[in-house]
Amino acid sequence: MAGDERDLVLWLANNLTEDGQELGTKSLIRLVAAWSYARKTGATIVVAAAKSKDFPTQPMTMAEMAAKQLADWGHDKVIVLEADEFNTAGELRAFMSVKTAGRRTVVSAEWHLSRARATYIQLYGKRAASSIRWEPAQLDTLDSFRGHALEAIKWLYIYLPKWLQALAVRCYRLLFGNPSWVK
Repeated sequence: MAGDERDLVLWLANNLTEDGQELGTKSLIRLVAAWSYARKTGATIVVAAAKSKDFPTQPMTMAEMAAKQLADWGHDKVIVLEADEFNTAGELRAFMSVKTAGRRTVVSAEWHLSRARATYIQLYGKRAASSIRWEPAQLDTLDSFRGHALEAIKWLYIYLPKWLQALAVRCYRLLFGNPSWVK
């Protein structure tokens, strides 16, 4: 194989603290899983989560927060990107923009990986998705009715046109409040 052959592992973000200033518990659980996977395999971690529009005072992108946390843990094999959208599809597009002939892995909650894979298939096709390793982060669960409702809306989101996506988010906000991914 010619060119860059490093293995890459994408960390898919989840939540922030209630004030939007730091990574939330579920994001940290997934980050630990990506870090553990990278230490075991030698892969370079890719972080790409953008800023949340729900937190206008967010000091930096979630990707920058994750890179800072990894540096605090002594891990420096990190590629920091900024997704074009604050969602799974944006993070996957950013991940695929990194050129490599090595193996690609995506780390997220087991319940999230099936939707992430469906999103990836929507973007790049079924054949391309079979070349990705989908690695679950343990202990990351959907633990509330609100979380289950949001996940159902996000599944629909994959297949809806943009104008209908915006309507779905507005309906969710009317029912449950701000989808700030904090709990």
